[in-house]
Amino acid sequence: MKQKLLIFIFSLFFLACEKDKDEVPPQVFFESPTSQRSYDVLDLINVKIQASDNEKIERLSLSLTSASGRQTVLPAKTVEVGQASFSWETTYFLSDSLLAEGKYNLKVEAFDGENEFAAFREITIKALARRRLGLLAVCNQSDQAQLYQYSNDQASLLYTKSSRVKKMVCNSFDQALWFLPQSGNEIEAYRLKQDQLGYQASVVSPFSNPAEDLVLDERQLFYSHSGGEVKGVNPNFGDNFLYQANSGNVCEKLAVNEEYVLVEESNPNGANRRLNILFRGSGATYNTLFLQKPIVDMALIDEEFGICLQHENGNLEIVEISLSGPGRRVVRTLSGVSAKQLVQENNRIFYILTDQSVIRYDYQTNNYFTLVSNVSATEMRYDFLNQAILLAEGQTIKEYDDVNGNLIETTNFPSPVSSFSIRYNR
Repeated sequence: MKQKLLIFIFSLFFLACEKDKDEVPPQVFFESPTSQRSYDVLDLINVKIQASDNEKIERLSLSLTSASGRQTVLPAKTVEVGQASFSWETTYFLSDSLLAEGKYNLKVEAFDGENEFAAFREITIKALARRRLGLLAVCNQSDQAQLYQYSNDQASLLYTKSSRVKKMVCNSFDQALWFLPQSGNEIEAYRLKQDQLGYQASVVSPFSNPAEDLVLDERQLFYSHSGGEVKGVNPNFGDNFLYQANSGNVCEKLAVNEEYVLVEESNPNGANRRLNILFRGSGATYNTLFLQKPIVDMALIDEEFGICLQHENGNLEIVEISLSGPGRRVVRTLSGVSAKQLVQENNRIFYILTDQSVIRYDYQTNNYFTLVSNVSATEMRYDFLNQAILLAEGQTIKEYDDVNGNLIETTNFPSPVSSFSIRYNR
């Protein structure tokens, strides 16, 4: 009898639990945008969503997917709700200028804690022809840095940063300008479309001014610091830890291509210097090349070779790096030349900024010539759309033809240019 009673009680308990289970999914739909609306990359989409549930909606999530809805193309924007009905008005930034032209879906997902429901709104995204928008220059003052944009024949102050900048690059795919600090440990990105700071990260390092290098490759940016760490950052999907050096070591110069990341590493006093060849996707070590002297700058040529600049007894060595060997081979020695920077046009042509000139070097033929002489520039960039070399000299940025070295244009800024970037629309 007791056994039958226990079975009856347990049956009532399970029936009550079954009754309490919520099996009704929330409802959600788009009020705007209208279906098949067209947008350009980097547009802001005004979105209005209505959602309801028989009990309570926990959150809504908005993302961009492929036409099939199976692949997330841009990350989700989420709002916490906590009520049975909700109207969500927001904007969604098409933050990847390299998106292919075609049809996509805005996807909204509603969650009530036990159930979920998704709605889709088809849109068309139009690609943009690439063009140059202007020049971005940072001018360091005594304890701050001012960011200027030169376009439409004038320099406009965009932003004043409360610390000096060592280097900056413009990530055109999402229109973000990245700052490597000269002092302090804050890596920051200024979003040009929204006119505000975006990504911020604090570098953990025992050194007071740890920032070392900052390089950009398509969508992803990489930075190194003297805390012995290298990170890769995709602003749409966050940062990704790539490499941690041996305890107490310093990570210095970087170079990146689709397959590999090169990281120069040494002890703080410069001893035990090495070049780590890492797989870009995982950060795992592919090879290590031990070095006798520091690298001035470097670049990757292809999946087999890289190139770097080193000084030896007052001369400049152009060095070919074998990734698979690994090994190094001096291919050219330039007597009495002191280099500052290496800029790559393609896998064959490189430009070397020295303390007095710009040298054009052909890796395929191993020939070189002085492209621009009698210059005292702090930084160099290559404009691949207009086939020009740009140099920061004092309060000016000067643009030179990349074949004959003729001066094309001079752009003036209010104070000396510390670092600069070319801004493209995508």
